[in-house]
Amino acid sequence: MSSERTPGQVSRRDLFGLGLSRVRDRFDAELPEVLAAQMRRPERVAEPPSAAWDVPPPEGSQRFTAVAAECLVQACGVTEGERVLDVACGQGEVALAAARRGAQVTAVDLAPAPLHEGRRLAAAEGLEVDWLEQDAVDLQLGNGWFDRSLSGFGVIWATEPPRAIQELFRVTRPGGTVGFTTWTNVGFLGALLRLARDEGLLPAGHSPSAWGRDERVRQDIEPMAAGLEVTARQLEFDVGEAQALWEFVGHSIAPMAGRLALRSDHDRTRVCNDVARLVSDASGDGRTVSARYLEVVTEVPAV
Repeated sequence: MSSERTPGQVSRRDLFGLGLSRVRDRFDAELPEVLAAQMRRPERVAEPPSAAWDVPPPEGSQRFTAVAAECLVQACGVTEGERVLDVACGQGEVALAAARRGAQVTAVDLAPAPLHEGRRLAAAEGLEVDWLEQDAVDLQLGNGWFDRSLSGFGVIWATEPPRAIQELFRVTRPGGTVGFTTWTNVGFLGALLRLARDEGLLPAGHSPSAWGRDERVRQDIEPMAAGLEVTARQLEFDVGEAQALWEFVGHSIAPMAGRLALRSDHDRTRVCNDVARLVSDASGDGRTVSARYLEVVTEVPAV
């Protein structure tokens, strides 16, 4: 087999072992300057919740969860003309998927940078979406405004996920649909989240995979819902491409990427090696890993 690879591609040797420092160096060099500036501010302790997420998503990173967004929109039965809300939208994979179906879409996020990227992506496709800067736990939207309120790996990162989910129900009309996706605490993503937590790379109090258990979802959501479906699904990520591993981390766990950039060279190398080992353990070919997630679809009780 030829050892040649396309220019810029990270080889297996680069990712796992002696050449890992090159991946780390590229990651450091490509981290947006605005993020580094934010994280160096003296008042960092008093930063609002949005600060950890207010960074431009890595270019092309929306591809990692686009399939899950399309599946969620389909499972929730979004159709043309419906009023659809995407909460904690990030760069708007769910919003864009709903807009492609002809829905009237509103997307909200507490951080300006991913909203800016969402606007750019929507414009590139000629899609109409209203983008609003709001916090998922305190939506400035009326009761029952939407036919379907969704969140793709978003509300699980809220400062108070149960309150954010209650807000989804509040703004959805009786008989409407609430749907969201959540990473589980097993497999590659579960291990990556545990590593980030143990290294102090997540915002204080955040445990995004806590909702990734079927019994927890049913226990907390069923009392609010007229109907509930929980489906376990898998996403596959090719992290053997150049920078793909850090693009994925920067998109899915932005606070981890930002806090890692502030660590010493020794700490960054150690964490990078730990992440590389997770990929190696989770993949058979050194390139592709599967991430398990739950798709939750519920019906708002009729009056």
